[in-house]
Amino acid sequence: MSKKVSKRQVAAALRRARNLIKQGFTKQQFSGKDFSRWDTKTGAFTETFCTIGAINRVDGPAEAGAKKAIYRAVTELFYPNSKRGITRDEQIFRFNDRKKTTQADVVRAFDRAIEIVLQPDEEPAAQ
Repeated sequence: MSKKVSKRQVAAALRRARNLIKQGFTKQQFSGKDFSRWDTKTGAFTETFCTIGAINRVDGPAEAGAKKAIYRAVTELFYPNSKRGITRDEQIFRFNDRKKTTQADVVRAFDRAIEIVLQPDEEPAAQ
């Protein structure tokens, strides 16, 4: 039996993924190593993540909700005129891997996704 995932759980997953991106960002792969940055705490090179890779690393029951929220944030912030027909993951990959996307852009998308998740539910429209 599956448990319902709360908004708080999704927001927490997004925060953890955001922190991974802040530590190291990559394109064209889920994760990798930044051989120019040595992490003295772990005694290893800094691990880097793409948007989806960071969410996948966080894993757990909130993963689907986190992907949905980051998709909404990316679409709102960077592709407001996007046409339907592109899958959620394709949109996120396209955003992450485009030349002009920066680490700051990805962090901004995570910040917006967290805001989206924590918004109060809208009242249902009158029938």
